[in-house]
Order: sequence, then structure tokens, then C-alpha cells
Amino acid sequence: MVDQACFQRRNASGGAMMGSAGPVSAGGILAGTMVETGRGWSPVEDVLPGTMVQTFDGGSRAVRRVCHRPLEHLLGQGMNIVHVPAGALDNCSDLELLAEQRVLLDLAEADSAFGAPLVLVPAGALDGWRGIRCRESMQPMTAVSLIFDDEEVVFANTGVLMHCPTAELTGSARISDFFTPLDFGPCRHLLFPEPGGQDGRVIPLHGRPSAPGRMVRTLLAE
Repeated sequence: MVDQACFQRRNASGGAMMGSAGPVSAGGILAGTMVETGRGWSPVEDVLPGTMVQTFDGGSRAVRRVCHRPLEHLLGQGMNIVHVPAGALDNCSDLELLAEQRVLLDLAEADSAFGAPLVLVPAGALDGWRGIRCRESMQPMTAVSLIFDDEEVVFANTGVLMHCPTAELTGSARISDFFTPLDFGPCRHLLFPEPGGQDGRVIPLHGRPSAPGRMVRTLLAE
């Protein structure tokens, strides 16, 4: 069954949501977002434990737990929703993200700065790039967290790469064991290197890894 109660209260120290099922991310994929499953594209809210979901570097993986979190508390509480117009992140249609949800990007600047082109960035840090804009939450929404055996990145609305951490990650100070996380400030600096500039040069991730298996993890582990 879908775990409806696993998002019950916020852990003020780490931003995770705590409940009887343990700590889980305060992010999540908004209901209505399409994710790629073994049976084709499906609204994320229809995914159940056991559903096979296509991942960025691990092939098709089984979802172990699904957590639904109502977001009524966000209404009128600032610019917490990120509107991504079609094409901005290789998405086939307009998409909305939680500002705290991390997405995977291939940044040429990150490769130069950190030696790691694949970086996890909070969606809210993309405000102003490629027409992406933050806005207020105007209606009740639901966030859905897909939890796998391992940390995964899943495809949303064709090309957006959404980070799905494990419960162990969200219950700790770590964000990822495989990718380089960038917080808001460093991400903004890389996207907009000049004060007030809008000239971030992100290389989009077109398509999927050509080699099967957990290619990215293998490379990062070497």
C-alpha cells in the first residue's frame, strides 16, 4: 500500500519529514508529473510499490515505497513552486517542481570547478534561467516521493532528471552518495557568473547513457 502517513511532521534540524515509516525527503515529485515506468508514462501519483520505473543510470528499478505528502501548508507561503516551461530541461511539456526538489544537470562550469559535470541542484536555484520561474503556490497540491533500494534519478515529462534519495540519505546530512550536490548559492554563481546576468551555459542532457548498467556510479566510484 502507499504510505500516506510517512510525511507527518517536519524535522526542523534537517528539513526531512518524519513519521512512523522513518525520515523521508521534504522534496518530492508533484502529482500530475509523468514518470517513465515499465508500462509507459504514468502520473507519479499512480505509481505503487513494486512498479518498475526507468532510472538514469540503473535501468529499470522497482519502487519499494511510495509516500504522498499534502502541501496545503505551502499556500501563500512564498515562492515555493518552480514553473519549468516546455523544453527548458528537455521536458516535453510545462512542468512544476517544488523549489527544494533536486534535479540532475550536466554543467560544463561544474566540471571545470569541481571535476564533476553531473550535479544535483535545487529547482529553486534555476529561477530566471531558460524561462524557469518561481511562483507562489495557489492551490492545494501533493508531493509524491518514490523510494528505491538505492538512490536513483528518474525521468519526468520526458527529459527532466529528478533525484529520488533513499530514506537513509534523507535522514542524514548527506544529499547524495553518487552525484555532486550544489546548494543555492554555488548553483546561482555557475548559472549566472556575472552579477544580474542570465547567461548560464548549461549543457542539457539529451537522451540516456549509451552503456547499460550503473554507468555513472561506476565512473564516480573509480
